[in-house]
Amino acid sequence: MGQKSKGLSTGKADISGKVEVTYISFPFAPFVSVEYQVLGTPPGFELRNTINTSIGTAWIKGTNAIITSYDYNRAISPMVKDGHSLFAAYSMPVSKKVRLTLYGIKGLSAGSPDVEAGAMFSLTL
Repeated sequence: MGQKSKGLSTGKADISGKVEVTYISFPFAPFVSVEYQVLGTPPGFELRNTINTSIGTAWIKGTNAIITSYDYNRAISPMVKDGHSLFAAYSMPVSKKVRLTLYGIKGLSAGSPDVEAGAMFSLTL
């Protein structure tokens, strides 16, 4: 759990479950995922359980991949809009054990950031 005293958490436990189905048919791998979150509700806050979904595909060429998806995130508060966004990423190896993934997100609703971008390194042990 987070640090409630520093304002980094509600202090209540959250529970979530996620199902993802991917059909690999080279060079494409379409996928769909659904996640349900049961949020711990602290006194004085009106939080609601939420659902997050994603549908997209990956295009695989050798050890590289391009991934695209449409994502929906139900808002945890009635005071915030639901999130709708488009996601795109390019993933490539930089060594035998390390991958670099560059990604971008374009928000389609008031409940999503206008634009987001980042990089992620993955280590295979």
